[in-house]
Amino acid sequence: MVASPTGTSPHDLIRATSRSRAPILRVFVPCSQLDEFAVSACEEQLVDAGLWEHLSAGDVVCNFGYVPPPDTEDDSQSNVGPDGERTGHRKKWLIFNGYGLVHYIPPAPPPVSNSITLPSPFYYSHILPPLTNPIYILSLPPIYQTPSPPGSAQGSERRNPPRLQLSLVHVPTRVTSPQSAAGYAVVRKYMWLGRIPYHGPAQGAGIDASMLPGEGWYGEWILETEGTREGKQTLIDSLRLGADGQARRGMWQIIKEKSGKGKIWMRLLNPNVDPTGLDFDNENKTSSSH
Repeated sequence: MVASPTGTSPHDLIRATSRSRAPILRVFVPCSQLDEFAVSACEEQLVDAGLWEHLSAGDVVCNFGYVPPPDTEDDSQSNVGPDGERTGHRKKWLIFNGYGLVHYIPPAPPPVSNSITLPSPFYYSHILPPLTNPIYILSLPPIYQTPSPPGSAQGSERRNPPRLQLSLVHVPTRVTSPQSAAGYAVVRKYMWLGRIPYHGPAQGAGIDASMLPGEGWYGEWILETEGTREGKQTLIDSLRLGADGQARRGMWQIIKEKSGKGKIWMRLLNPNVDPTGLDFDNENKTSSSH
């Protein structure tokens, strides 16, 4: 067996010392299904090892005893994702969501209540499929505390906070293309870009602690959405409290090739994610064994 270069494996011990990547804890519970009984046994092993009380929301757990059954022919045909990869062969992980272990199958958004509180937007890059941009369910810290007035979008724009700089630009964008060998094509589209020159600890004053970004999120933010009137308004609204006074949840993609050197580029995929449909939003959920 040829040893992997240091740092290339998600299980490399050097990653356990990095706050920019999620630590991976290993358990061994022989099973062919990660059902509630197997997950409970994984939790028990962490308790017995004295690790449970030290877990942080977002920590990853890998069950080395999990051996999924082989796909049948029907499964192989039905479990093909939009990227052409067989979803049944994707690595299945467990994540501690603050209350218990829950399933996580990249590249889906991680089941963490508000992922912007994670230490870095690239926290799970070491377990994502190659060439995949991270996707998160985020509640961005509002830079304007008053909910959007009902009705007119024009009224919202007049109250647009000055720290958000909006521009309509013609940018190259990747789109899915089955005809391309790479699986995507690059086209130029009009997009709204919202620039926040700097978001850091000073901008967190007065914001609920559950919405404060992790340290790796500090810096310049570029927020991208469709280059339409509606796209512009959803971008503005993503930085406001909703009509109920709560922060909006949206699905955002971190564009790795456009991020770096103190800049984080985020693309809005879905401006309104219903929190009632998210398993990790149930704060009363706790493991029955602890």
